[in-house]
Amino acid sequence: MVTKSSIHSNFMSTHGSSTQPDDEAGQSSHNKNVSESDDPDWHLREWLVHFEKKQASLVNELGWDKSKAHIIWHSKQPYRRDIVNEVAAWLGIRPFELLMSPSEAMAYRRLKETAALITAESAASAEPGGQAGPSGSLSRAA
Repeated sequence: MVTKSSIHSNFMSTHGSSTQPDDEAGQSSHNKNVSESDDPDWHLREWLVHFEKKQASLVNELGWDKSKAHIIWHSKQPYRRDIVNEVAAWLGIRPFELLMSPSEAMAYRRLKETAALITAESAASAEPGGQAGPSGSLSRAA
């Protein structure tokens, strides 16, 4: 017996496809893991301006190729830990600081230093012989 093929599929053998809510809304041609926003997800440019560096510095000083420097500079891909660590070491800052603006990072540093001073002063006043002076600063009793 010879089977004839048909260009029409058997409607009983085809399965309907279901869509998920995310499938229909906001379809785009690029990877959905890439940020939709034009805002960068880290503050590389601001830090390079802070340290008076340019996009070319990524090529000349870090040895990146121009394509990588362009992609990173223009936030065409999300930041990655290895890149953040490399840039932070190059700039002499902590990696997490690249996730905030230089002004926020400097304010955080001042806050941390102030907290350390307050803690040190509190510890010194708790030691035997430590006294608070009239202005609240500590002085040692002789």
